[in-house]
Amino acid sequence: MAPTPVAGNPRSGDAWTVREEDALLQAINQVKGSFWTKIIALHGINGTETRKLKARTRGALVQKAPVLYKNRGIRPEFLRFNGKPPRPERAEENHSGGVRAPTAE
Repeated sequence: MAPTPVAGNPRSGDAWTVREEDALLQAINQVKGSFWTKIIALHGINGTETRKLKARTRGALVQKAPVLYKNRGIRPEFLRFNGKPPRPERAEENHSGGVRAPTAE
């Protein structure tokens, strides 16, 4: 049975399959972050573990990951803070790009 394509931008090449999307999310969790070159080495065309992402480039992974998280309504388990989730007491950014301290309520 052929993989089910996922709706995508027709200008961006082949549509992603659900299998590829799931493989990307699993790979991000496996390497604990957005280490795209490592993900390609593990799951790309010459992957040492699988070849589930063989048709995808590093750039395709970079573009697809945030879209996946947004569309599926999930929060990345590992964000770009040296593989560690951000601390909850971290200052919040305001709309002007500056940083403000958390307010006591």
